[in-house]
Amino acid sequence: MGNLSNINNKFIVVDDGNVLIGATSTYPQSNNTILKLYSPSIPRFYLQNTTTGSNVTDGSQFYVSGSDLYITNSESADIILSTGATPRMTIDSSGNVGIGGSASTFANYTNFTIQGGSSGSNLDFKNLSGTRVAAIVSNPSSDFGIETNDATPILFKTNDTERMRIDSSGNVIIGNTNVDNPNSLDKVLEIEHGGSVGVILNDSRDTPIGLENRGAVFHLTHNTNSRLVVNGASGNVGIGETSPSSYFSPDLVVKAKADLGGITIRSNATSDNNYLMFADGTSGNTKYRGYVNYNHSADSMTFGSAAVARLTIDSSGLAIFKKSGTNARFYDGSTSSTGAIEFGQSDFIFGYDSGVFKHKIWDGADYFNAIEYNGSAHRLILVPSEGNVGIGVSPNASYSKLQVKSPASSYGFDLIGRDAGSNSESQITFWNSAQTSALAAIYNTTSNLVFYTNGGDRMRIDSSGNVGIGTTNADSKLKVEATSGGSIYAGFRVGYNQTSNNYYDADTHHFRLGTGSSAGGNLMVGGGVYLGGTAADNRLDDYEEGTWTPVIAHNNGTGVVPLNVATARYVKVGKLVYIACYLTSVNPNGNAGGSGAYYGIRGFPFAPENYGVWQMGYASSSITAYGGYSSAASLYFMANGTNGQRSQAHVSGAQVNAWGSSVDFMMNCVYRIN
Repeated sequence: MGNLSNINNKFIVVDDGNVLIGATSTYPQSNNTILKLYSPSIPRFYLQNTTTGSNVTDGSQFYVSGSDLYITNSESADIILSTGATPRMTIDSSGNVGIGGSASTFANYTNFTIQGGSSGSNLDFKNLSGTRVAAIVSNPSSDFGIETNDATPILFKTNDTERMRIDSSGNVIIGNTNVDNPNSLDKVLEIEHGGSVGVILNDSRDTPIGLENRGAVFHLTHNTNSRLVVNGASGNVGIGETSPSSYFSPDLVVKAKADLGGITIRSNATSDNNYLMFADGTSGNTKYRGYVNYNHSADSMTFGSAAVARLTIDSSGLAIFKKSGTNARFYDGSTSSTGAIEFGQSDFIFGYDSGVFKHKIWDGADYFNAIEYNGSAHRLILVPSEGNVGIGVSPNASYSKLQVKSPASSYGFDLIGRDAGSNSESQITFWNSAQTSALAAIYNTTSNLVFYTNGGDRMRIDSSGNVGIGTTNADSKLKVEATSGGSIYAGFRVGYNQTSNNYYDADTHHFRLGTGSSAGGNLMVGGGVYLGGTAADNRLDDYEEGTWTPVIAHNNGTGVVPLNVATARYVKVGKLVYIACYLTSVNPNGNAGGSGAYYGIRGFPFAPENYGVWQMGYASSSITAYGGYSSAASLYFMANGTNGQRSQAHVSGAQVNAWGSSVDFMMNCVYRIN
């Protein structure tokens, strides 16, 4: 198609497809299709979608003013640049710029927004050769960075003045352009100011924490109150104290709170050993020449000096002193010659004065021994394994718990009367095992000695030497009183209990032997009892009780009669013997021997003296003999006389057989032995 033009050649379509508006030739010639607008003042391309309104309130324009290109949307709407029907950059009606999203994406953003893809967003800065030298990088869900790709520092300015920089080594510098004193640190944050300089850290509760440099003194503050102070010049540290150099040891000064203040060393576990060390160097035991150690497992604390444990306090509060070589010693601090206490492996010495230890307690094998005045005689000995104590003597395990040996110049031990009262009382009290009740006591009132048991005084020895038992008024050398039914009886009672009736009555001068209200019983005298004189024949020197075995037989031992011994006892006093027996089931029927005389009872406990008389107290059946006389061998049965009296005829075996097959009888006899 040929050239098509309007009047004055303002709109021309040439045959190569180019459209010319306000021009007569295409430019540049290399382009195939060109829409060219020309105006000698402001070339403008105007797009409008309505017939109402003006170019000020409606439509969009592309125009050139001078050397500048303007793209204008006259309506309150966005300018959108897109590729492939996808918005790539949006400028909204407020002038905000967004790259990578639609207008709705940047509704809440201002000025300039970059929305990247899944790999993040970058804003790169390149030099003239196209090499990236800096960038602002956002990695999704990871990090956001401002970076340089060479040694160029990152600067932050206000009012066209540098306020902070991050140099190529990573140092952060505020108020300066370089690190004044890096001190070989890898990374530094330096803040420089003409006066005091610091950092305030504040949270939402408005409780600021400050890090401040006040004239080369570091302060950690809370609400302007210094909590930690470090003097940069001296290295002194104060916790709760702003002037540690004012104290004797200024290196570390801790000001404790009014209550429960102090220093705590927190262990990592209950089995830890924690230390406070005093070192001379960095090798061997110079690292811990002195120390305080707490063993959390054993709950014990140890104090060490010269790298050796000296004192350990265990979990029960027991203090254990240790020292190598010579004994451990305490003294008053002025000299080592006075007021000393010395601990050895086996002794404890105290009262050191002018080169002499006055008192010493030492371990003698299995006992503790106290020596007084530099090795003089033993004064007190304690045997722990037995619990025995000896004063002036090594205690014997077989004796009592307290043993006292009197020296040549004194006697036993003294009880000194109490200060209170007017009687100068002293007392020895015997308690029960629980120490809740006094069982007995011995005490004095002035010159009287009193014996006390079960809540009352039992015996008193007065200043005249009179002894009173049961009375407080002994008017003789021995006075005994017993009270019964309101009446007082003089005398004394012998017996194993309070109901015994064995006593001496001083009023009647009688000895009573018996139990209850009945007289009788035994009288025992260690030296013997003499009746009617002091010759040997007058002495009752033998007493014996026992049983015996009766036998009925001929005096030659034949013809023994079967029988049962129900009981048979004897009592022997001196040369006098009393016997008795009860025999049952005596069966002489045919068991007795021949018809010869001299049948009797044999088996005496002691052989009798010739001659005595015995009698039968009870007999069953038709026994024809009721007693007889005794000889050295038998108690002979004698035949009855015509009037029941004993005859002189001895009983024969035939007469015994005539008694029958079952006879019972009882007998007794008192006879004398040679």
